[in-house]
Amino acid sequence: MVSNQRRAERIADDWRCLRLECSSLPDTAAFRCVRNSMLHGSETWPVRKENEVALQRAEMRMVRWMCRPNVKAKDRVPSKELRERLGIDDIILILQQNRLRWYGHVLRKACMEYEVEGSRPRSRPKRTWKEVVQKDCQARNFNKEAAMDGGRWKKLIKIG
Repeated sequence: MVSNQRRAERIADDWRCLRLECSSLPDTAAFRCVRNSMLHGSETWPVRKENEVALQRAEMRMVRWMCRPNVKAKDRVPSKELRERLGIDDIILILQQNRLRWYGHVLRKACMEYEVEGSRPRSRPKRTWKEVVQKDCQARNFNKEAAMDGGRWKKLIKIG
């Protein structure tokens, strides 16, 4: 599993790459390359709130950098408006779609029935991937039966 520190380092490395080496690509193409590498393997991350905040900050720095000649900091344009101008979805929505897509795959393969034996250490339990996915399903009013039909599940994830 990738640690929080490693994720932050990967985000910073991708950001540097975008600024230094990707100047020949159109801005949106470079943005999509960096975003894809930021979210690589995100289907299985038990994401915490601080991870989401770090991803959103990195994404908004890139979005504001792409809009820089036309939009200045003093203009105080909301992030949502900038994303709409560029036709970019929120990174948290993409993260949620990735998790739900993988959850549907795992349910169809009947891998969710396994239980891990043993006990957890004392203190507050760490957030598990299963808990995060269940929260995502509750937020969108999805159930397990919908995930069994792969085509319908894919459409539900994209729409929601």
